[in-house]
Amino acid sequence: AAWNITEEPFMKNQTLFDNLKLRAGYGISGNAMGFDVYSSYNTYGATGTFTYDGKLYRTYAATKNANPDLKWESTGMLNIVLDFAFLNGRVNGTIEVYNKKTKDLIWSYPVPTTQYVYGWIDANVGEMTNKGWELNVNARDVIKVGKLRISANFNISQNFNEIVDMDES
Repeated sequence: AAWNITEEPFMKNQTLFDNLKLRAGYGISGNAMGFDVYSSYNTYGATGTFTYDGKLYRTYAATKNANPDLKWESTGMLNIVLDFAFLNGRVNGTIEVYNKKTKDLIWSYPVPTTQYVYGWIDANVGEMTNKGWELNVNARDVIKVGKLRISANFNISQNFNEIVDMDES
């Protein structure tokens, strides 16, 4: 959603901004990276070879443990952006604040083979947040000498990434 603030009645007579727009967005998406069709099932496959009585034989063993509770990771993201322009559009830019939260992180961790057929299991074990802000400023024709035009762009940001929870239970 976007709201062009400069079109509002209380901003009609101002002369500072050529454009001032507030935008916001929110969405949830799923991620199945490393999550294939058989990720929640026991799987078996060729794991090696051995020789017996002069003949080479292939060995088969477990390659994955079943986890019927395994599900996709889900990520919710909120971002709020302020677009601005002034000096007849010669200076413009954006200020953005965002907050992203990922739940049900998929992780593979070791398990005892006395309880499982394979030594590792894939599970939904954690939660992660990613928050931050970004400022972009573009200045057109900062220096004009004859036909020479010099413009400048500036970008600064700060990001905070945190593993909120990592539980192998």
